Amino acid sequence: MSTEPPRRRPGPAPRLSRELIADAAIAVGFTELTLASVAERLSATHAALYRHVTDRDDLVVAAVERLVGGLPQAPESGDWREVLEAGAWALWRMYADNPGVDQVLCAIPAAREVVIGHTVSLIRRLCAIGFDPGYAVLAADIVVDFAKSSGGTAGLVHAASAAEIRAALARASADQAENELLGGASGALSRDHRPWAARKLAVVLDGIAANTPPTQEKTSVK
Repeated sequence: MSTEPPRRRPGPAPRLSRELIADAAIAVGFTELTLASVAERLSATHAALYRHVTDRDDLVVAAVERLVGGLPQAPESGDWREVLEAGAWALWRMYADNPGVDQVLCAIPAAREVVIGHTVSLIRRLCAIGFDPGYAVLAADIVVDFAKSSGGTAGLVHAASAAEIRAALARASADQAENELLGGASGALSRDHRPWAARKLAVVLDGIAANTPPTQEKTSVK
């Protein structure tokens, strides 16, 4: 009778999947994301990960797919402003909750395409409401830029301490007059960035309303 221990059948470990690996990547964070860090978090080998992702770029794509797949879709009812506002906040939260995701989207085209696909669904919803296709693309692009810029800032600010924020404001101001002026910047640098972002989004949406083509005013702008 053989005393050789039984060998595990070849193939992926039963508990591993692309989705589980993506969740681990999100938990690690995009600023520190490596195959090694994900393998360590999952107590898995690199070989086990490679059965589901081909390299770090593919790992990023899997994580972004997971994030975007969890975003709420544009509402089926409501006016154009509600549609754009919902779309903006969905993406804003993704960027705010995941510092560094904006950088990997710039660096990895396949990951960027995942977000573009989500944006296309927003454009289609605007067209269904009555927006001219060209203006629907422009409006969606504007709110996506807002979400990336403002949400990315929120993620960075949230990672900073209150003392670091106060020190940054102090260094930026040399006298009392500037200190008073920069007092208004406290909202932009607050760890609770959403109220400031809401003010910015309102300005963005007001601008879209003010510049909507005349053919859309009666059917879409409320």
